[in-house]
Amino acid sequence: METPEPVVSLRRPALASLHVYRLRVSLDDSTPEIWRQLDVRSDLTLDQVHTIIQAAFDWWDYHLHSFALGGDPFRPDVDRFLCPFDAEEGEWEGTPEEQVRLDETLQETGDRLHYLYDYGDNWNLTLTLAAVLPAEKDAPVAVCTGGDRAAPPEDCGSRRDAQSLAEVLPDPAAFSVAEVNAAIVDENPALRAYATLLGIPREQLERVPPRLVEMAYQLQFARLGIAERFEQLLASDPARGEEPGEEPGLEEALGAVTWFIDRAGEEGLALTAAEYLKPADVRAAAQVLPAMADWLFSVNREIDAFPVLLLREALQHYGVLRKSKGRLYATRAAQRARPSAAALWEHLAQRLGRLPSDEFHADVHLLLLLFVATAAPAEEKFPYAEVAAALHVRGWRVESGRLELAARQTAVDADTLLANVGARPTERSAWRPFGSHAPALARAALLARSW
Repeated sequence: METPEPVVSLRRPALASLHVYRLRVSLDDSTPEIWRQLDVRSDLTLDQVHTIIQAAFDWWDYHLHSFALGGDPFRPDVDRFLCPFDAEEGEWEGTPEEQVRLDETLQETGDRLHYLYDYGDNWNLTLTLAAVLPAEKDAPVAVCTGGDRAAPPEDCGSRRDAQSLAEVLPDPAAFSVAEVNAAIVDENPALRAYATLLGIPREQLERVPPRLVEMAYQLQFARLGIAERFEQLLASDPARGEEPGEEPGLEEALGAVTWFIDRAGEEGLALTAAEYLKPADVRAAAQVLPAMADWLFSVNREIDAFPVLLLREALQHYGVLRKSKGRLYATRAAQRARPSAAALWEHLAQRLGRLPSDEFHADVHLLLLLFVATAAPAEEKFPYAEVAAALHVRGWRVESGRLELAARQTAVDADTLLANVGARPTERSAWRPFGSHAPALARAALLARSW
């Protein structure tokens, strides 16, 4: 077998000074021609150029891509620059694109750099250096200064002519410099893509955590009711998340939380040598916790009355309580909020809205909040079976194989807080797994923008 000859590098040394490159970026074989004129900094790396091209052609970076000098990136004799996946796991030889500057590939008017996006539809673009312009140090990364015609949408089967594009675009001739420039400076292009894919205005999607938007898109056809619940959340009154004082019965709903704040006070609440609540405090707490309304067992110790233990730990997790030198104190934030039920509600919503750093925990947390936030009265139970089903579709697996149990264990703090936000039932038959105000608090947390 003959050994292929090594590809000769066509890169050149980077320029000594900054310039602005005027690029004409044209979709090969498009009729009429689909093109963009972009003024970009010469010191950009090719991964940055890739992001700009994606914005300029209204693509969503869903597929692999590569750059090349000397011809189409599929040719064996070109100097190829690889996207991260191809650099780590692909079969092609080449240099990682983030290690290559634009001015190492283009320097003189007429120089060409080739770009390929989506190895199925094969969108081949040619970047031609039309002019080299002087640049200030604070020159913008990229500006679109011209162009023509709408770009083919993602996954449309490599359509390039006006007639076939008319089947998938409302107006193949549409083009707006302003819209391209808005896309170039967009800090969240994924949200722009999801707004299109879900058919939901972007300003509505901006109200909720981006990871929840991603899940809503992935799970929309999974027959789990996620899409309907997501739309229900977005349609909810913003005031219920932004103006908690409007929520009726707030003072009573926060009774279990304020009990701990008041009991601890500024001087702190003495704990046992093992740092548990003392029996008298356990019995007193049990009288106000909604989750203790149907408790039939001993309430002398926290370990025997675990709803009390779990709420105390949850309030520590959410910045309401803290332990120090054998005593339990209300945090300064909780003390400041205590005079106003609305302020305390907002504190809890902000803390509950923060996502865990672990991705599995974040998914569990968001799904739990979404299900509770959109629960109907007949659904007053924690929906861990539904959460587990959604996690399975998301691709999560655990060693035990019991996703539902893993979700329960992961969400214990959120579960506990939601179980105790509401009026305490006066009869055991009226008890529910989560409090009467839990849906409102879950909505407020998802809309709190603390993510």
